[in-house]
Parts: sequence; structure tokens; C-alpha cells
Amino acid sequence: MIATKQFQPFKRRIKFLLFVEGAFAGLAVASVIGIVWAVLDWRGVYYFEWSQFGIVLTVCALIGAAIRGLRRIDDVAVARSIDRRADLKDRLGTSAEVPGDEGLFGQLLAEDATAHLGGLKPSSLYPLRLKRFHLLAVVGICAIAVILFFANSKMFLSKEDLAAKAAMSKEAKRLEELRKAIFDDDTNKQSTNPELMALQKDLQKLQKDYDKARLDPKEAMTRAEELSKKADELEKKMGEQSLERIDQADTVKDKMMQAELQKAGLEKANMSDVKLSDQEFQKKMDAAAQHKSDAEKKVDELQKKLDSLKAQLNKPGLDEKAKHDLENQINATQKELDEAMKAAQQAQKDYANLQLSQQARDVLSKIFNDPMWKEIQEAAAKLRQNAEQQTHGASRPKLSKAELEEMRKKIEELLKQLADDDARKEYLQKLLEALKNGQMGGQCNGLCLGLGLGLGLGMGGPAPGPDNDVMIADTGHVNLGKAEQGKGSAKPIFAPTERDDTRPGLEMTYEIKAPTFKGTKSSVPYQNVLPTYTKKAESALSQNEIPKQYQTRVKRYFESLKK
Repeated sequence: MIATKQFQPFKRRIKFLLFVEGAFAGLAVASVIGIVWAVLDWRGVYYFEWSQFGIVLTVCALIGAAIRGLRRIDDVAVARSIDRRADLKDRLGTSAEVPGDEGLFGQLLAEDATAHLGGLKPSSLYPLRLKRFHLLAVVGICAIAVILFFANSKMFLSKEDLAAKAAMSKEAKRLEELRKAIFDDDTNKQSTNPELMALQKDLQKLQKDYDKARLDPKEAMTRAEELSKKADELEKKMGEQSLERIDQADTVKDKMMQAELQKAGLEKANMSDVKLSDQEFQKKMDAAAQHKSDAEKKVDELQKKLDSLKAQLNKPGLDEKAKHDLENQINATQKELDEAMKAAQQAQKDYANLQLSQQARDVLSKIFNDPMWKEIQEAAAKLRQNAEQQTHGASRPKLSKAELEEMRKKIEELLKQLADDDARKEYLQKLLEALKNGQMGGQCNGLCLGLGLGLGLGMGGPAPGPDNDVMIADTGHVNLGKAEQGKGSAKPIFAPTERDDTRPGLEMTYEIKAPTFKGTKSSVPYQNVLPTYTKKAESALSQNEIPKQYQTRVKRYFESLKK
């Protein structure tokens, strides 16, 4: 029996060829998928991406290679294959089947097979030949390239169509820059918010549509407006979530304050008074003191009046009518005095409560008035104001991206310093969550603004077509459909005009009846969206959120629309 190790070079060669054959079979399958994909791209259903198709090619090739190349190869089958290819008259097959203990006959068979096998080369016996799978894969990829070439070719486009396509490609780059500026932010990268991820996906789809320049103007305007509304709604939702986190932080803060007051025996202090600013509390304290003083003064006056009336009643010589009148006055004054005394007691109680609140404020000021805590409170106040503006959607948030990022770093630094203070740490964690929501909300507002400026400065441009204005490109004329020249003329006439005494007489003027063109009007109404985006543009300019090289252009554009 021939040694099986002598078949190893041939088995490795066969394995290699099987791997190659399987890989090309997989490539052939991938090319069919690619052709379908390219047709979908041509029809604008799903755009073709070479990078993604490369992944499809790789996966299909690996699967095909694994299916074909990983199967086991039998030694006897290899021997029979070599016999057929090298015309060895079944020498190797017979030797492989005859056991090694057949004596002299088996030994002679093995020696003869080994002698004939030694002169054979695996690469010569099993050459790499072009098969149908190889050809199908190559032809399929070429077909994909041809379909994509004609789908995106410029050779059949007019000058107007080329200008529109170039302008839309430029707008696609602007949308890509907008997407990167918003969604490549560190905060948004770490976000798992499904709505934010869906917004990013929609923006990518819109950017690809512009890049392919296959959008109808109405559809472009509608989709951009819908995406802008989604961004605006998400911004408001982020603002609401920020307010919830800030309210939770305030609850934690209240618990911290209650714990400190309980330690000092001041748990009965009114927390609403404790939370007032120094100016508001002092104003309330002064009002309570004045009210207490006025109430006590009124009690003294009524008491004196009552004593005087009683003294008059005790005078001798009064008739019955006078006594009756004095008794009525005494009763009325006594009733008024009782009410005044109750009011004075309440005023005294209110003033005492404020004094208790003052003691509580003094206790808390020693704890919460350190510089670090003041920074935290300032950050919380700014975050609340920012979140309220996001929720209302009335204006741009006052906190810029840089300010929010600086605040985030400061809070994270304070968190490290408060590693042993669980209460304050929880408070800061809530503020940090609110800040991250505020950052994402601000980015959504930036997307809304960016889309809005695009609608005004060129976004929403149409795909080339004979019956639509190409509004994102300067093509040199306004395409109003099939033009029809009017029958106009221009002629000079004399018309009397008002002149001063130093220049009497008639002045020559012209009445113009110029040629015109008739056709269809543009179907894109700027007026429906212009006020909103004008306001947002002005706010963005004031916040320096538009690059300096574009600020002058933006100003001129919106000023021209007001004329």
C-alpha cells in the first residue's frame, strides 16, 4: 500500500482549488445580489454603496469557500483522480486499495505507484482553470458597474440639469457636514435614544437623496420640513426630560436640607421661606415685621378707645339713651379689638416662623454657601432656564454647545471630589443627566436650524425637470415650462409731469410694454416657511453659530427677502 503522506501535496492543491471555486461561486451569487441592488439604485428605491457591497462580496466568498473547501477528501479518491489525470492505469488507486500485508505483490504495487507519483507536480496536474463561476462573477460585477454608470452618468443631461445636479451635490455635502457636526458629537455618540438614532437615519437618507440628485422639489421641501419638525419635537422632549431630572435633583436637595435642619432641631422651618433668595426673604421679613407692628399698634389704639368709652359710661348723670349708645359703641369696639388681637397674634406667629426660617437659613448657609456648592447652584439655574427654553421652543437655548460642555466637565470634576458624599453625589448625577439631555436637545435645535437655512439658501431643490423651477442652482433663467413669448412693445410718449418754476414745460417719459413670457409658476411656496427660518437665522447669527465666512451671505439673503 502506498504511503498516504505522498498524497498530501496533491490534497493541499485540491483543497486550494476547491476554496477558489467556492469563493468564486459565492462571488457569483453576490454579483446577482449586486445587480438587483444596482437596479433598485437606478429606480431610486435603495441606493447602492460600494463599501456595503464589498462586505456582501466578502461574506458570500467566505461562505462559498467554506462550503466547498472544508469538506473531507478521501485518499483513495485522490489516488483515482491522479490516475485519471496522469493516465497511470489505476496504479495509485490499486495500490491504495491493496493492504500493506499482501506480501511481495503489495510491495511491488507500492513501489511502482511511488515511482510514477514521484515525477508528478500538483500544480501541473491540477492547474487553475477559468470556470463558469469565475466568468459569472466577473460578468456580474461588470454589469453592476455598467448599470451604475448609466444611472449616474452626466452625458445625457442638459446644462440646466447639470447645474441642478451640481447644486444638489453641494447641498448633499452641506447636509453631511451638518450630520457630522451633530451626530458625531461625543454625547450623541454614546446616546442610545431611539428617536435620536431614527433622526440620524432620516438625515442620512435625505443626504443620499441629494447626493444622487433624484428628488422632486415638493418632496424635498416636504421631507426637509418633516425632518425639521421631528428635530424640533425631539428638542422639546429633551427639554422636558431635562426638567424632570432637575426636579428630581431639587427633591434630592430638599432631602439634604431637611436632614441638616433636623440635626439642628429646625425641622419645623418653612422650606419655601428657606429657599427664597436673600433679597426676597429680607423683603418678606420686613413686611412681616411691619405687619406685626401695625397689628400691635391697632390693638393699643382700640384698647385705649375701649377704656375711654368705659370711663364715659361710668360717669354719673347719663340718661338712658346716652348709656345705650355708649354700650353699643363699647360692644362694637370690643368685637373689633378681639379681631385685632387675633390678627396681632397671627402676625406675631408669622414673624416667629420667619425668625425660625432665618435660623434655618443661617444653618444651611454655613453648609451650602461654600464656593463649590455655589457653582453647582449656578449650573442648576442655567440648566433649568435652558431646559425651559427648549421645552417652549420659542427661541434658541441661551447655553451654547461650548458652555454646556464646560458645565458637564465641571460637574464631572465635582463628582470626583464628592466621592464620599452620597447625597450631593446623587444630586450632581441628576444634574448631569439633565445636562446631557440639554446637549442633545441643543443639537436637535441645530439640526432644525441647519435644515431651515438649507430650505432658504438652496435646500429643497428639485431634480431636473421641464416643468419646475430649478431653485438651488443659478442656471441663468427661470424655467417656467413651455415658454410663450408675448406680443409686447416699447414706445416713447410725452406725458405732463410736475416741475418747479425754474424748469417749466413737459418732460419726456417712456411707457413700457415689454415682451414677456407665459408659463407655469413655481410650486414651492417660500412664504409658508420663511418667517420661522428667518427668526431662527437671526438667532443663530446673534449666537455666532453660523461660520463667519457665511454670516454676511445669510444676512444679505434674509434682508433681500424682506424687500
